[in-house]
Amino acid sequence: MVRMKLTPVEKFEILLKALHFPEPAREYRFHPTRKWRFDYAWERMAKQYIVLGSNGFIKRLWSVAVEIEGGEFVKSRHRSPIGYAKDCEKYNHAQRLGWKVYRFTPSMITEENMKWLKEEVEG
Repeated sequence: MVRMKLTPVEKFEILLKALHFPEPAREYRFHPTRKWRFDYAWERMAKQYIVLGSNGFIKRLWSVAVEIEGGEFVKSRHRSPIGYAKDCEKYNHAQRLGWKVYRFTPSMITEENMKWLKEEVEG
């Protein structure tokens, strides 16, 4: 039997299903005028709202987005100075619009990391 290596996106998708995540939007366009997209997004209707946490403290809930970055050790657009600056601009705008963005490299796509991400998504 030939075993094929999963791509980071395939691995992420398998873990989403295995851990029973709410269904994300894929390639989600989050900005009203720019063409920026998130790989995965879970949008809260109110964008940001405040709730009383189980510990009695007030916490702010955000819409959550995930970006699957390319390989850690390969040359890509995201690694060039211009690409990196454009990514920073995108993530800063996302923050201003009420998004919490998590960036994962391929080696970070693990069951352990997906468990805490699910907590963030579910609030």
